[in-house]
Amino acid sequence: MSSSEKTSSDRRVFISGGALALIILLFVVGFAIYSEAMKGPFLYDDEPYILRNTLIYRLDNFLVPPFNRYVTFLSFAVNYAVSGLIPFDFRLVNVLIHVVNSVLVYAFIIQIFRTPRMSMESAPSGHAHAVAAMAALIFVSHPIQTQAVTYITQRFAALAALFYLLSIILYLDYRLHEQQAPQWRRRVPYGLSLFFALVAQFAKETSFTLPAAVVLIEAVFFNARDEEGGLRRRLKRLAPFLAVFVVLPFVFLASPWFGIGGDGVAESVRKAQVEELQNLSTHDYLITQLRVIVEYLRLLVWPEGLRLYYEFPAFKTFFEPAVFLSFIFLASIFSLGAYLCFARRNTHHVSIPLIGFGILWFFLTLSVESSIIPIRHVIFEHRLYLPSAGAILAASAFLYYVFDYFWYSRHGHERISWTWWALISAIVLMLSAAAYNRNIVWTDKVVFWTDVVEKAPRSAQAYINLGSAYANKAMYGNALENYERALKLDSSHAGAYSGMSEAYAGIGRLDEALDACLKAIAMAPNLTAAHVNCGTVSFLRKDYESAIINYEKALSIAPSNVGITRNLAATLETVGRLDEAIGLYEEILKRTPREPDIYINIGNLLMKSGRLKEAEIYFNEAIRLKPEYASIVRNSLR
Repeated sequence: MSSSEKTSSDRRVFISGGALALIILLFVVGFAIYSEAMKGPFLYDDEPYILRNTLIYRLDNFLVPPFNRYVTFLSFAVNYAVSGLIPFDFRLVNVLIHVVNSVLVYAFIIQIFRTPRMSMESAPSGHAHAVAAMAALIFVSHPIQTQAVTYITQRFAALAALFYLLSIILYLDYRLHEQQAPQWRRRVPYGLSLFFALVAQFAKETSFTLPAAVVLIEAVFFNARDEEGGLRRRLKRLAPFLAVFVVLPFVFLASPWFGIGGDGVAESVRKAQVEELQNLSTHDYLITQLRVIVEYLRLLVWPEGLRLYYEFPAFKTFFEPAVFLSFIFLASIFSLGAYLCFARRNTHHVSIPLIGFGILWFFLTLSVESSIIPIRHVIFEHRLYLPSAGAILAASAFLYYVFDYFWYSRHGHERISWTWWALISAIVLMLSAAAYNRNIVWTDKVVFWTDVVEKAPRSAQAYINLGSAYANKAMYGNALENYERALKLDSSHAGAYSGMSEAYAGIGRLDEALDACLKAIAMAPNLTAAHVNCGTVSFLRKDYESAIINYEKALSIAPSNVGITRNLAATLETVGRLDEAIGLYEEILKRTPREPDIYINIGNLLMKSGRLKEAEIYFNEAIRLKPEYASIVRNSLR
């Protein structure tokens, strides 16, 4: 089969009924796997990033120069603008992004099969669709993806992957039409590719490697020496993408100088990243990542024991046996990838360069979070989201190579056998079942944190979070039990004492509650939750002045926290300081203008102050936002 015939054939496959059926199947499989998980609550970092993040409560907060992770925060803001704080809707968007990404994985591989390098290889007809279909189905169904999809906050990883893949696909489209297509046909995909490369930089920092991925594709699948203009034209083509390398460092370092991102959660993310760079050893992180990457590969091959927290040991020396052997193993895999990409250019089988490219893609896209840049948590499953596309491509190409060897060499025909699709079905069914079961854990806070403490029994923070989950369900005895377990692991953990104060208050043991929160403040004077809990305990003890002092201290630490502001306003109302309470509620409305409860509160306070006409304005706005509040307003006006 000639090169032109193969390219034409592949193009027909891409737009055929088979491709359309696959896309429908990806949607069905993806939404089936995540159907139960979409019913779950906000969990873990969803609280600071979404529930308490006033940045996303107003779309006009984004009428500023782009800041750290701007695009993903904007997507959260759009979610909130459409339907408010409904976790189902946030997860629905996450699942949709994930399924679209699986379609993009399919399109990406199809585009690769059209490149000059792949056109030189030989294989039975339909090979592009066969390999791409397997990779896309494994990508959508693999349980390792559940953390990046079900964990709402990790839309960072999934959205970055979406724009990353879009940019790469459009670049390939441009390259495949560069020689013969009209100028507009070349400029449009090239311009869009560069645009999405920039957008990706503001989704998550892992997109930093995108320009390097474009260079890798050029080096593996195109030969500049055989093209008009040669290397000079290639450099001219790549220069704008290489310029993208400066975007993230500039935003990361220059944001505080220009006040970009404000004092909210976006700036908190940047500050936390700076602190990690300052507090962790680059050397220790790097050698620990050698073991982490081996664990990542294990999870991709055998996804058993998935969890939020991994009690992963930190390594101090390269010559520890576990580290040194991991280095040898990873270096061998990387060398194999480079060899298959560059040393064996005339292989006569499509799978060889794909295996090599998938391996290099894995290491490249993982490099930001698993190399020299220290991050507090050395291992997280969601970091595998984009790198897994390369690993899955390599695995799919390898399986195709083995299948081709044992099937086509014996049967001597080019038709894709039903056994290949049976193999894909078996793999996808097993992965889908595992992913569905893993997602069940995310449907309830107590179930979720119970799973975490079972798999990370030495994590004091896990027990504290489980205690908090029990406290949210008013199961204060269970909560106290877990806080005590946390203190046995870490007697100086202020968070455990803070949680205990909330639990003691819940069962009316106010003296013990006050003692616990005071211990928490003594250990961590800037722990916001401890001051809030002290304020709440003082309020329950009717020591309103002390409650006000504690709430004001908490607000000085977290000035944009709406919950604390509401507590302080309610306390001021109790002591008759109505104008001050109204002023605080007005401050809340500046951050969260779509909260009908706040309008009701202000209306009630205005009624108490005798300002009836003003109260009516607020009541009407509350009814406009939530019509069922009409009965509440009628009661207030009686």
